[in-house]
Amino acid sequence: MSIYGLFASKTATEASAASFDVQFDGNIVAWNICADASGWDATNEGYAIEVSFGSSGTFTTNDARSTIAMGRWLGALSTNGAVRTDINNSCSGLLIPVSAGERIHLHMIVSTGLTVTANVAIYVEDGASTGLRRRR
Repeated sequence: MSIYGLFASKTATEASAASFDVQFDGNIVAWNICADASGWDATNEGYAIEVSFGSSGTFTTNDARSTIAMGRWLGALSTNGAVRTDINNSCSGLLIPVSAGERIHLHMIVSTGLTVTANVAIYVEDGASTGLRRRR
């Protein structure tokens, strides 16, 4: 089992905010996203995170076949100015084949004024002979 980590702290939208190369053939069996934001000062500010095989985000693309995980978070200020600023999201029981040398990217969309910090863990069961040829 290999556990790959991605980290980024951004104040603006960025394609490929972080990336890593898969070391061994295998299968992605789970992922976890932890993110938080500071600087909220208006309603309807937010951020989006995508983990993908593609080198740029596909947030608004139909039939995007490179996406592994995606999430969006929107803040709504309360009358006292409070807003939830963090999210923890995970998915397990996956079987997504990956080949050694494939690059996985973290993409972010960030509202003006926010600072978003994201940590992503990708869990890969090593050793599967995939014979994979990914089409992008």
